Amino acid sequence: ADLDPVLAGYAALTAQLGGQFTALQGRPADALARFAYQHQVTEMVLARDPGAQAGRHRVLNELTRRANDTEVHVLLAQAR
Repeated sequence: ADLDPVLAGYAALTAQLGGQFTALQGRPADALARFAYQHQVTEMVLARDPGAQAGRHRVLNELTRRANDTEVHVLLAQAR
């Protein structure tokens, strides 16, 4: 499946930095935590909406609780 332009940009940046970009299906926190566990991911870098107040994003909060063995880094996404 083709990625939309924003995701394609993230995929290209991830490859440039030597990481792995994967598009997942399902509830975001569940899918990310499951992928991290299955692939022994040690770090994840995620972006949050610039309009969302830090610490108030439900999916990111749930993910940080569920991904026990994974260090989760949350960056502010650039406004489009």
